[in-house]
Amino acid sequence: MNILIVDDETIIREWLQHTVQSLEGLNVHADTASDGIEALEMLQKISYDVIFIDIQMPRMNGIDLIREIHRINQKVLPIILSSHDEFDYAREVMRNGAFEYILKSECDKTSLKELLLRCRNQLQDSHSNIEASIHTFLVKVLQKQDIEEKQILSLFPGWKEKSYFVISFTLDHLENFSASLRQSILASDFRNVISDNILFLGEVENVFYYLFEWRPIHINSSKSGKGWHIILPSFLAEICRKHPQMKAGCSKVSHQLSELILCIREAFRNLEQLYYENASYRTGISLHEIIPIEEFQHLNAELIQDIRTYDNQKFFHDLRNQEEWILKYEPEVPFIKEAYSSLLYSLCLYYCEDTAILSDLFVQMKRKIEHTTSFSELQEYAWSMIRHYILSLPAAKTYSSHVEAALTYIAENYADISSIKEIADHIHLNTDYLTRLFKKETGRNLNTFLMDYKLEIASYMLKTTNLQISEIALNVGIPNISYFSKKFKERYEMQPVNYRSLYR
Repeated sequence: MNILIVDDETIIREWLQHTVQSLEGLNVHADTASDGIEALEMLQKISYDVIFIDIQMPRMNGIDLIREIHRINQKVLPIILSSHDEFDYAREVMRNGAFEYILKSECDKTSLKELLLRCRNQLQDSHSNIEASIHTFLVKVLQKQDIEEKQILSLFPGWKEKSYFVISFTLDHLENFSASLRQSILASDFRNVISDNILFLGEVENVFYYLFEWRPIHINSSKSGKGWHIILPSFLAEICRKHPQMKAGCSKVSHQLSELILCIREAFRNLEQLYYENASYRTGISLHEIIPIEEFQHLNAELIQDIRTYDNQKFFHDLRNQEEWILKYEPEVPFIKEAYSSLLYSLCLYYCEDTAILSDLFVQMKRKIEHTTSFSELQEYAWSMIRHYILSLPAAKTYSSHVEAALTYIAENYADISSIKEIADHIHLNTDYLTRLFKKETGRNLNTFLMDYKLEIASYMLKTTNLQISEIALNVGIPNISYFSKKFKERYEMQPVNYRSLYR
């Protein structure tokens, strides 16, 4: 419990300080001030739970001090110390917001301990109620519900005239984290501009939100010489070094309490944007205010159409365009995850021959996408599924950069490739070396893989389109219809026309 003792008599101050700090089982720390003006200066720097106030003091009396205290922090409990045992006097101070009125003549260890125990219970009850209200407020902010400004003022009265910023964290362990934050501030140069006055706003979906006080008076001082856009990244970097598994998103510094909603949302948005980059924190980055979602929807629709028509060459081209769009605009992560779920759903629906596994596959796929922690992880998973269903390669297999380049070139240009030398030339490798490397990593002959890939595309077209067989042969890059029919029969043990009839 943090206590401030305000009295113009030195002997009273020192006796009270020594007495309350010696009370067993209360864990009290007590500071002293000689009058109301000094007390207010201390209140601007330190957060107190209980304040003992002498009623008669020079420069500012106890009643005026209580009024000022409630203007700064309504959660603090003022206790009036007086030498006057008069009912009207006691009623006046209680009417002005004092928690208790106690005579100096009755101050002994027993009565003080009893009083402070009541204070602790009051603070705990009040703290629980306030915590619940702040958490409800936080949830509404993140759900983008309307919130009146007067509600913000009632929940954060002590922050009305302060500058502040918000940080959202993902953490493995919350225990002692608030204390760790305070220690980071007190033990660094940040204490010049960042106060250790930290308010925990709550946790929503495993993201923890904190409100920090910023001291703008130091921004332009020669001692700091830096603004928040330079200091806050350094502050976040230090915290992340101490907590390697942590991710953090930070808002800008604001000087108006009415902007708290925007700061909370900005902190979360910056945390969410870490999905797109390999970093531990993000702050002060201006995001695209207007994202052309219609453009993305068009790209996604084109991809779905490519899957439906088995136009793999165009599919890979359009997929690259969509990935570039995502990295350019960095839209909200749930939106992108949902788009990839839809894309891979269509991929499996059209390319998976065992329809009995589709239901379980979709559930597994959805869960995997939801648990990705970065866009690169999402891309890697999506490409593994694409390799498995379009390239007929193991989904979990990782290939060297040369083999990856060969696979990508085949997928994007299979209809135009007439020899494996073209593939080797494209990736600047000797043909024999590429053939040996491809066989070693995939277990398949490169020439055979290229032909099988063309025939697999042809088989999908035979099952799902009304194109002439000669048109299908031309589309997959085997213009000689007789050679196409021969190779198709070798792989599927029947002529293309019979294969089509089997699936119609």
